[in-house]
Formats: sequence, structure tokens, C-alpha cells
Amino acid sequence: MNNVIRIIGENVPDMEAVDFSENKLPSLENFTLLEEFAPNLKILDLSNNRLNDIRELEKLKSLNIRVIDLRNNALVSKFKQRSDYIEKVRDILGKV
Repeated sequence: MNNVIRIIGENVPDMEAVDFSENKLPSLENFTLLEEFAPNLKILDLSNNRLNDIRELEKLKSLNIRVIDLRNNALVSKFKQRSDYIEKVRDILGKV
């Protein structure tokens, strides 16, 4: 994923939306690079991956994400109430 993020930065640094859905991502390990290589990113699709821990979103904190799609990731099903899940995502990312 590290190389993909670098390629984005080199070729489309003004990108505002990116779709990383259906990539079997278990973590957001290199996503901190998005701050450097895609500073204008506002929409992030991470649906249908293998994200299991809500704390993975901490790696996106420095971004100005306005819309994030986390559907069909195990981390979503760990919350009994949808409102609890939304509140936690907002706590981590801010204005989402």
C-alpha cells in the first residue's frame, strides 16, 4: 500500500477522493503517508476490507476527511448501536 500512496502523490497530488475498498486491508499501516502525498483528500472509501480495530482510524487523524465509508469491516460490527459507532469515528477523526 505504501507504493500505491506514493504513486497517488506523484501523479495526482490534488486528489480529493480515493477508493481503497475491497483490498483485504487488515490495517491502515501506511495511511499516515496520505497527509504528505494526498493532502487534499476529503473522501475515503475503505469498505469491504478486513479492518478489525477502530483504533486503526487514529492513523487518519491528521487528514481532513469529511466522508469515510467503513461498511463491511469487522470494526463496525463491534458496536451494538450505530450511533455509538458513529460517535467513536467522529471522536477519532473529528468532523466526519
